[in-house]
Amino acid sequence: MVAAVHPPLYPSTRTSPYFPRTEAAGAVEYIVYNHMYMPLGYGRDPREEYRAVTEAVVLWDVGAQRQTELRGRTRSSSRLS
Repeated sequence: MVAAVHPPLYPSTRTSPYFPRTEAAGAVEYIVYNHMYMPLGYGRDPREEYRAVTEAVVLWDVGAQRQTELRGRTRSSSRLS
């Protein structure tokens, strides 16, 4: 986990396009995923986070997620579901 990422601690690690807004929302902990900083914690009580996920609305910075495309005969195979 990495805290206070200005400037990024690792030259090979990028920030997502949403990074400034993530910090403005209060992110205090980060994890490196797909060579990008992803918010891991906002300094709130885990019970409050759980309640937000189960009863309210939450947003995540998913800038490090990658899209994949399957090609070929088996792309719609039931074994992929």
